[in-house]
Amino acid sequence: MPVKFFGFGTVPNGTSRRAFLTDGENVYVVAEGEILLNRFRILKIGNANLEYEEVSSGLRGTAILEEQGAPPSA
Repeated sequence: MPVKFFGFGTVPNGTSRRAFLTDGENVYVVAEGEILLNRFRILKIGNANLEYEEVSSGLRGTAILEEQGAPPSA
């Protein structure tokens, strides 16, 4: 996928998890079952990874949660 999976969360009313992804410029918030960039269906949002399927080919993949490092302290 051309984006990085950097976090997830839930909405208080009990809906499915939301994944936070970025391409370095934009941030995308998607739920399980939604389509990202008209190309990838989000299948499952886990604690450490995200499972997706490329819509056109049916190929599946996994994106690993990328930890955002804290800036160095002065």
